[in-house]
Amino acid sequence: MLSILNQQPELGEAPVVVIGCGPVGLHFAKNWRLFRPQQAVVMFGAEKYQPYDRIRLGSLLQEKALVGLSEELSLSLPEASSLFEMHLNQRVTQIDPDSKTIQTDSGLTQSYHYLVLATGATSFVPPIEGIEYEGVHTLRTADDAFSIQRELHGAQDIIILGGGLLGVETAMILASQKRQMHLIERKAHLLAECDEQTRLETEQVLLQQPNLQIYVSSGIKRIYGDDRITAVELIDGGKLSCDLLIISAGVRANTTLAEKSGLETHRGIVVDAQLKTSIPDIFAIGDCAEFQGQVHGVLATGFRQAEVLAQHLNGENVNYQMPKIHAVPKIPSVYTNAQAPIATWPQDKVVCHCNGVTCGEIRSVIRGGCKDMDTLCSRTQAGTNCGSCRSLVSELLGTATTNRREKILQVVALLTIFISVLYLILPGLAYQDNIVADIKWDSLWRDNLSRQISGFSLVTISIMISVIAIRKRLRRFRWGEFSSWRNSHVILGLLIVATLLLHTGARLGDNLNQALMLCFIGVLISGGLLGGSIANEHYFTPRQARRLRITSLWLHLSLLLPLPALLIFHILKSYYF
Repeated sequence: MLSILNQQPELGEAPVVVIGCGPVGLHFAKNWRLFRPQQAVVMFGAEKYQPYDRIRLGSLLQEKALVGLSEELSLSLPEASSLFEMHLNQRVTQIDPDSKTIQTDSGLTQSYHYLVLATGATSFVPPIEGIEYEGVHTLRTADDAFSIQRELHGAQDIIILGGGLLGVETAMILASQKRQMHLIERKAHLLAECDEQTRLETEQVLLQQPNLQIYVSSGIKRIYGDDRITAVELIDGGKLSCDLLIISAGVRANTTLAEKSGLETHRGIVVDAQLKTSIPDIFAIGDCAEFQGQVHGVLATGFRQAEVLAQHLNGENVNYQMPKIHAVPKIPSVYTNAQAPIATWPQDKVVCHCNGVTCGEIRSVIRGGCKDMDTLCSRTQAGTNCGSCRSLVSELLGTATTNRREKILQVVALLTIFISVLYLILPGLAYQDNIVADIKWDSLWRDNLSRQISGFSLVTISIMISVIAIRKRLRRFRWGEFSSWRNSHVILGLLIVATLLLHTGARLGDNLNQALMLCFIGVLISGGLLGGSIANEHYFTPRQARRLRITSLWLHLSLLLPLPALLIFHILKSYYF
């Protein structure tokens, strides 16, 4: 079976193929599409999920976390194009450098002009006695997080082995749920990959958690249990009760495919300053790449490699250099709006850790006359990846983070709530008293044809909203920006408000009709609240914004559940009687 992009007749060459749909592989694809929009790009990912932010995987362990990836974790894709393909849940099992093709576990064969390996890394599992017991989990992928989430109910004594970014973020989230937490780190400090200021600020916040115990220069010697973990023994001889152990103790580069294909590997896939591997036209970037004997599991390093590779393949004379300081993202659960105002930050302070953008760079663009949030982010690349720094960028700009689309969301959400509430408190429109009037506007509710037109218009709009709502869950609906689809969703909701007026005259009705009308109004009001909370979440701390969004979403979904059944019964009743 062949991919539809195996050959480009207009260019006479095969596409660029990226193995790995993580943040680094996606960053390369975006940069390459900017340089060569006429060159096809095909991506293959072993996971079934759209690319997501691994550093924030801990958010999936929230007590009210949804099943599936949230919008906050999902990363934006390149602009929709017939020359861009992403194959998820497709593991590449073979590379044939001679024929310049790859093959997946489903039998799909794809030719390539250039091949980029962004296969990332897997969790390091230390050789501890009892590591095979149930209740012991690694945390590296979304599926890992979902497995842990399923076991959280009833778990009270939780240990996290590893004090890196993901381990600390997870500990903060679980500690906020009033569980007894133990965070164990083998090094002398948590967040060894961070600068000293970030580390000290984080430790101060962690020490304020009464149910979080921190152990540094420590480790686990043995795991106790009978099929399932019950306790652990520390290397100093101490013993801790434990019913859930989460391992986030580092990673190992994914080199299996590269080794099988004959590429030179050591700690990672060996590359030179142009990110070339030992085989022509095959390159490696990110956590799987080894440069000058080192593998860096830092996102900013992978992004820089992706940018250098895109420039190199575009014909530019550029070499990758080992970074002197590794920029690392701040932890969402630790850093909130309580930190020092960004106006007081020095010029060299990093604002966007994903792309290494400093205060000075952002201020320079602002002084150059840029006054629009989207333009500022586009020019500086700040806030264009995980998006967690957009509120800081906005604060530098001197405006709220609301962009044009968020303003649309605010206005439409407010109108939807306002008009829906009017339906509840005001009497419906009265029928005409004068039967000889020239314009019989109440025929909208008396004439069967008019009522059928408005009624089925309601059904059609409702179906359109449903399709938009599931767009991110289905591969075929992944084209377009999420914010545009979200605004389309709320605008259609406002259109339902207007169509309800045409269909009912703002009368609630009786019995089944009343139940259906109240359900519609409840869905509209809760949807407006959800849209409003999303558009204004920059006014809250990350934790408050997340809680408000999840609460509004569950209210919206709960009121939505009975709507299809009520609608079907209403239609059947209308035609039967």
